[in-house]
Amino acid sequence: MKRSFIPTAEQRAVIEEALRVGDLKVKAFAGAGKTSTPQLVAEHFGHRRGMYLAFNREIAASAARRFPPQVGARTMHSLAWASVSPSARNRMSLRGEPPHELAARFGLGPLEVRTVTGNAVEIALFEIGRMIVEGRDRFCRSADVQPAAQHIVVDDKIDEAVAAQPRAYLLPYIGRLWEEGAAARATSAISPDVLLKLLAFSELRIEADYILFDEAQDSDGVMLSVLGRQRHAQIIYLGDPYQQIYEWRGAINAMAQIDAPECALTESFRLATRSLRSRAVCSHCSVNARRSLDRAPSARSWWKTPRWRRRSAYSTQIEQQYHGKASRHSTRTRAEIPQQSERCGRGDAG
Repeated sequence: MKRSFIPTAEQRAVIEEALRVGDLKVKAFAGAGKTSTPQLVAEHFGHRRGMYLAFNREIAASAARRFPPQVGARTMHSLAWASVSPSARNRMSLRGEPPHELAARFGLGPLEVRTVTGNAVEIALFEIGRMIVEGRDRFCRSADVQPAAQHIVVDDKIDEAVAAQPRAYLLPYIGRLWEEGAAARATSAISPDVLLKLLAFSELRIEADYILFDEAQDSDGVMLSVLGRQRHAQIIYLGDPYQQIYEWRGAINAMAQIDAPECALTESFRLATRSLRSRAVCSHCSVNARRSLDRAPSARSWWKTPRWRRRSAYSTQIEQQYHGKASRHSTRTRAEIPQQSERCGRGDAG
């Protein structure tokens, strides 16, 4: 892998720390080189076997083209896909059971609860089924070994003192739904969350000397439990604690929970590039932009003009302003268009 840039002082500190210690977490803020830093680490690790774990296939495929051959690039879900049986993979393509049909199959009916305002409301059959499915998925995304009441999300409008009742009532059915999906001979559809939980229970060993775990701020409990079992490998967590976007689905901020030496990438490449580009564009276009606004026709006259004439007038105006010549679509001759020196001397012309 060829390196076409010089590492910053902070990136060199990350490399030195990765070579010196075991597990490491790197807080990389926006535009501070989080994409290039894992490549630099892999380069300095030489022929050691590595595994880069990303959150989606596009990022993993892009990383695979940048890393050296001894470093694999996968997603956590692709590891789960490879670890389960072919029958479990086939169940991924099946249509899921509608929530109201699931609740009816379990023999459940509507529930009446009290809101924070004291009014009695009814939880419909569809909502009950959705709560069971979501509770199962939240359990699968956690590090817990069995479903618990905290995995069941109850609407905020329901009084918290009353919320314990539907949680306790639905908890056995969440365990039942999980057991149906995890059974070896099951034929029902399973979700990616169930697949990842099966990976965690399988105690998979990732064959690598070190693991680069990207976007760690959006990891969940089950992902961290899988990585926590890789005692044989050095794990480097990379993430931005200020860009956590999956908290709503059970993600936890691993950057705050992992007990490991910490490095930071704070020098933003994006800010410097944007500042230089914006400064150049503004200095070049500010005068022309003001003239363009001065020459712009009023909205009423513009929309009363036929469309073909609008297009011709607009293109001619742009040509006069930036090129000083007519295109093959313009009806004006070059002699009719003011020259550059004349335009510069008549900036206030209408």
